[in-house]
Amino acid sequence: MFWPHSYIEMIEAVNQCNEDVTDCMSELLFCLLLTDSSRQLQELREDTNVLKSTIHRLNQELSRYQIQFRKLDDSEVSRLTWRRSVDSVYQH
Repeated sequence: MFWPHSYIEMIEAVNQCNEDVTDCMSELLFCLLLTDSSRQLQELREDTNVLKSTIHRLNQELSRYQIQFRKLDDSEVSRLTWRRSVDSVYQH
């Protein structure tokens, strides 16, 4: 009777160890996934900051371009038209 009792206890102990190892592996896998997710999140934050910076610089360039090449008002258009006509008279 001692052997079956001891054998059953040994099987239960092995099963408990297997459950403990499985639990540890599950926790380890969860930690690895969490660490990987944290790393990916940090990379996404860095990418977002780079994109924000790029958009900011492009907006600045666009503003400078719009200032330099703004739409002319009517008085400026008429003045340029007059200059072109005067220039064309002197070219012939």
